[in-house]
Amino acid sequence: MPKNAPRCKGWDRKGIQCGRTTNDPSGLCQIHSKQQAGQATQFQPTINDPMEILQRLLHSPDESIRLRAAEKYLDRLDKEMDGCPRCAASAKRNASRADAALRLTDVQRLEVQEHIACINELFALAATQPNWEDMKRMNAQPFDGPNWKTGGGDSRGPVPPQNVVKEVPKVEEPPEPYCLDPKYFDAVGLSRMENGVLAHAAGDDVRDQLLDGRIPLEEGIRQERLVKKRLGLL
Repeated sequence: MPKNAPRCKGWDRKGIQCGRTTNDPSGLCQIHSKQQAGQATQFQPTINDPMEILQRLLHSPDESIRLRAAEKYLDRLDKEMDGCPRCAASAKRNASRADAALRLTDVQRLEVQEHIACINELFALAATQPNWEDMKRMNAQPFDGPNWKTGGGDSRGPVPPQNVVKEVPKVEEPPEPYCLDPKYFDAVGLSRMENGVLAHAAGDDVRDQLLDGRIPLEEGIRQERLVKKRLGLL
């Protein structure tokens, strides 16, 4: 190319005139001539996303590159999951469920399968029903539908759930602990010592059982009478 050749009239993306020289009648260099004719190679932006780079390397024809890319890709996924509280909670929940699934008995596994089948049937039924939210937006009155448990009612769809007031179960107060009436102490053989402590000739265990009702009052009186008869006190 002669040194006195005119400068290319093309401009780059930054608004700077091309520095190449050309003798083409159009006044454009070879590259800008192709761009004007639509034959230039499209500009490929630089990839700065590491995950996108790894995804492209996963399709490399070199097996060693694919293996290293897969390892790095999984490592980055683990790090991103650890940094996301929602992902970490989901992973922990899935791990807990997987561990629980390994502990299921055969009977429990059958129950789980029955529940899953029931849920699938409910979703299949719901897919054939109208969208209640759309009907509300159109100010349409919902029609009576079948009860999925009984199968009764209109066949066009189920009745939307109504507000049901649930009865609060009454909490029964625990019964008061049993305590032997002091007027029966002498009848069952209980006597109060000088220090104020109750005692029984058969020992502290019998005393405690008489006081808290483990030995019924009638039985305690009967045993005391038998002892007194043997001692000739009756």
